[in-house]
Amino acid sequence: MFDLDGTIVNTIDVIADVFADYARSHGKTLDEDIRKGIPNLKSIVKFFNQFLDTIHGPGNGSVDRKSVMQQFVDGVHQSPALALIPGVDRLVGHLRRHGIPMAVATGNSSRHMAKVAARFGDYFHRGVNFDHLVCGWDDPDVIRKKPEPDVYYVCAKRFQTQPQSLDNVLIVEDSLTGITGALATGMKTLLINDRKDCDFDAVANRITCIADTYANFRPESVGLPPYDINNN
Repeated sequence: MFDLDGTIVNTIDVIADVFADYARSHGKTLDEDIRKGIPNLKSIVKFFNQFLDTIHGPGNGSVDRKSVMQQFVDGVHQSPALALIPGVDRLVGHLRRHGIPMAVATGNSSRHMAKVAARFGDYFHRGVNFDHLVCGWDDPDVIRKKPEPDVYYVCAKRFQTQPQSLDNVLIVEDSLTGITGALATGMKTLLINDRKDCDFDAVANRITCIADTYANFRPESVGLPPYDINNN
C-alpha cells in the first residue's frame, strides 16, 4: 500500500514551491518551519492560516484567505512540475509484473486524489496499477485520520484477494505522520525520504526498511521479488 503525496507523486515539493512563490511575491522568504511542516499536515486550514500569518501578520483580515487557499490548491493541481517521484514507477511496474496487488492509502481527500490522478492518464485507474484507492480524509469507513492507522486497515480490507496475514502487507510512506500510522498496524513498512524535513530517530528502529530514494531500495529487503536486471 502506497501513500500518495511525497510517496508516489511529488506534491510535497510542488506545494512548497507554491508557498515559496507566494512568499516571494510579497517580498518574503518561505519560513523553514513552514516548509518542514508541509509533509506532516494534520489540519490543512490551520497550517495554511499559520503560513499566511507569517506573510501578512497574525489575524490580518485584509486578505481573502479562502480565495487565496483556492488559488494555492489550483496552483498545485495545475503545476507543470507535478510528476511521479523518481524511481516509483520502476517499483510499481516491477510489482505489477510479479502479480503483487497494490493500492493507494492517502490521508488526503477524494477530490485531491481525482485532481492529481487526472494529470497521469490512466496510471491511477483501477486495475491498471492499483487494485483500489482509499482517501482517508473523506472515506466514510476511515474514522480517524493519519497518524492513526485506520486508513491502512480499510485499504487492506478492500483488496480483491485478501492477504493471508497483515504481516504480508507492506506500507510505503514518506512522512513522520504517515509512518507513525503505518507502524501502529504492525504491517511491514518502507520509508522513502531524502527531503531531510523531519527527524525519524524516535521510530527508525521500528521501520522495516529505510531508503533515501527508490533507487537505493532493494525489494528483497522486505521480502519482495528482487529486480530482474534484464527487465528493470
